[in-house]
Amino acid sequence: MIVTLPTDRQKKITGACYNLSCKIWASIRKVAQVIGMLVASFSAVELGKMHYRHLEKRKTEGLKKHKGNYDAIMYINLPMKQELSLWIDNIHLQYRKICRPYPTKILETDASLQGWGAKLGMQKNWRPLDNSRETRSYQRLRIAGNFIWEWCVQHDIWLTCSHKAGKLNLEADKESRAFKDNLEWKLDGNIIKHICNTWGVSDIDLFASRLNSQIPRYCSWKPDPECECVDAFRFAWNAYLFYAFPPFSLLGRCVQKIKRDMSKGIIVAPLWPTQPWFTRLIEILMDFPIIIKKRKGLLILPHQDVQHPLEQTLRLVVCKVSGRTSDTEDFQRKLPIFSCNLGDQGLRNNITRIYCSERETSPILPTLETVVECLSSFVFLTCQYSKGLGYESLNTARGALSALGLQFDGFRVGNHPLIIRYMKGVFASRPSKPRYTYIWDVDKVLLNFEASNAYGLDSSCTCTYVTVVEL
Repeated sequence: MIVTLPTDRQKKITGACYNLSCKIWASIRKVAQVIGMLVASFSAVELGKMHYRHLEKRKTEGLKKHKGNYDAIMYINLPMKQELSLWIDNIHLQYRKICRPYPTKILETDASLQGWGAKLGMQKNWRPLDNSRETRSYQRLRIAGNFIWEWCVQHDIWLTCSHKAGKLNLEADKESRAFKDNLEWKLDGNIIKHICNTWGVSDIDLFASRLNSQIPRYCSWKPDPECECVDAFRFAWNAYLFYAFPPFSLLGRCVQKIKRDMSKGIIVAPLWPTQPWFTRLIEILMDFPIIIKKRKGLLILPHQDVQHPLEQTLRLVVCKVSGRTSDTEDFQRKLPIFSCNLGDQGLRNNITRIYCSERETSPILPTLETVVECLSSFVFLTCQYSKGLGYESLNTARGALSALGLQFDGFRVGNHPLIIRYMKGVFASRPSKPRYTYIWDVDKVLLNFEASNAYGLDSSCTCTYVTVVEL
């Protein structure tokens, strides 16, 4: 049994589509009226939903452009005319079956962030998702859907889609449900004992599970039967002396939360000085960090004897940190201002001693005015000991300060407009001297060689060859 459109309804749709396809410009209201006729015919046109998407998309774009004004004029492009032509040529052939036979084949599918799975009879397939190549493009999905339906129509195949509850879709969803326990890495227990002996036992492990927790009280990422709480970023940390070994991708967020909550604890991180979060981690230190050298067994899986992929190159640093400014300043005052001890006298840095000790300025976070004054005095002292040294010495000091990662007004200290202006003034008053102040005369060598002709060479030899031989 089938359902078809009445003849007068077919003529009405054909006429409306023909009139619209003959125009280059039409009002959005006119396009919406034609779309309404097409949508109303879907109950008798099985594949009608495949051939009106361009019209609907262009109508939506026109309404957005003209802020919902249906009387505005829009352009009728080629894809719209092609869809209208399909309706004009095929509307009288369209019908819809009321009843379909039972399916002969059932394809169960499932898609997740891990990949795509399918089961057809006894055949199963699983393809992991490649995030670097996969794109969630509506245009690509629409084209793929049309291609599948066109192929099915050519081969007299009808597709029926239905939802299957996840708890029943076991075969297609099997791979994505598999528990990935190779992510539960754990720091060597001997290192944890050394940390506890140095800084005391922490109250809670913020990033752990029942497999790799170092402390009885722990917070897990997902619900865990033995955890105290779920998702460490959902509560304040200042109520605990925490221990944290977070995923490396969350270190920047952890440092930010430590500062915001003004919390205190121990955090384990890779020794990656070039990462953006590393400088901010150093700023909140309240004790000297412990550097863990790379070695075998540094990171372990509690239930497997598996080597960590970065075991040969990974170096970790354990830091006792605090979000309170008073704690970090106390530690900074304890930092030595010399590099080594020679007898009873320490080698003191002139800049640190003059501008940080006498003026009570932090050597780690100075002000911009202190930097400018410090650079000025550095040039003065240099010029007193070595005549003629000016811009190059100052530029060396500028590079050293930039290496510390200091920032003022959103600029690195070496790129701050005030520093750049100051450097231009120094270059104008004390320009750099040429690298080579004396060049030996090559003509003397050539004349001497020509007079002696010690190697018995003829006149065809080039001056370059002669000079090389003489040297």
